[in-house]
Amino acid sequence: MSQETEVLALLDDETAALALYTPLNALFAEYQKLRADIEQISGYVAGASDVMCYFLAGAQKERSVGHYTATELFAAGPAIRALDSYFWSRAMKLTDVLDLMPAEVRNEWTRQIRAHETPPFEPASVRATLQTMIASRAKFFADRVEGLFYNLSDRHATNSPEGFCKRMILSGMLTYFGSLCYDRCNLVHDLRCVIAKFSGRGEPPAMLTARAMEGIYRAGNFGVWYEFDGGAIRVRLYKVGTCHIEIHPDVAYRLNMVLAWRNPTAIPVRFRKVPARDKVDRPLHHGLAHFDVISSIGDGVFSPDGRRVFFTSPVPASVADFLCRHGGQQTENSWQFHYDFRSAFHEMERTGRMPKASSNG
Repeated sequence: MSQETEVLALLDDETAALALYTPLNALFAEYQKLRADIEQISGYVAGASDVMCYFLAGAQKERSVGHYTATELFAAGPAIRALDSYFWSRAMKLTDVLDLMPAEVRNEWTRQIRAHETPPFEPASVRATLQTMIASRAKFFADRVEGLFYNLSDRHATNSPEGFCKRMILSGMLTYFGSLCYDRCNLVHDLRCVIAKFSGRGEPPAMLTARAMEGIYRAGNFGVWYEFDGGAIRVRLYKVGTCHIEIHPDVAYRLNMVLAWRNPTAIPVRFRKVPARDKVDRPLHHGLAHFDVISSIGDGVFSPDGRRVFFTSPVPASVADFLCRHGGQQTENSWQFHYDFRSAFHEMERTGRMPKASSNG
């Protein structure tokens, strides 16, 4: 886990104040220095506009730079708004609440950052915003589960009281040109993210699900069930552009509990209980690889035959242990395998488990 991942903690319940550690303090200090530099440069240029016009004229002529005046190009306001947006983006990444937000809220934050429409990056405002978000984790998580249900299911909860127990059909998985629709793949990925919170596996890397779905699509394996995350999800893709999704009963009832927390009368009690063992038709595997390990290995570069993976820096101890257990031999900045480790690893990205043949034991 990176230094910036865990920098916020709630104090006692009465004050619900934030304990701000060194990385956040350093962020404020860095912001203040850069803002002071912007204001200093803007002030200097404003007082030397008679000279700056020649720099701009030369750049416009010889470098094909658009026409700007010194006052416009070096105005402090737009630069500070860009700086505010950049530091808000960094501050939001100091906690996991952005990942738990429902898509609409998350997309609005992203839009404001890209449009440079964020509030001023002031310590009091940042602390208050992050504190509110941390306190809203449960609500955000419930909003996300509810949003997933309404997007994944063809039926509204009142018509499908089983909630996540019922097979769901996701349409529009293929574009008009017949290629895979990555926006729709993101819905499957969001579902994996929610389930990963239950299992404590961390946050799945952004392109993990799209890569798995792309593999199914390119192989032309339509109408075939594919297991994700130890059997927590099964996915079947069809040529007509639909995707059938089944959630394991041991996971579905927990998702239904979250739905029922938001809508107490929507999901009957029987769908919020641990399913009887004789009702479960397939196993749910545990002991899956943590997504931190998967992410670290995914940062490596594979050789063309998939038997060697190169890293630009030493891997964490947990990753080294994993590579050793699956036949890896370290040679300086790479790990060598006696089999196609890349193919086995891509299967593990989807299932959470390495194929049996890849294990030393």
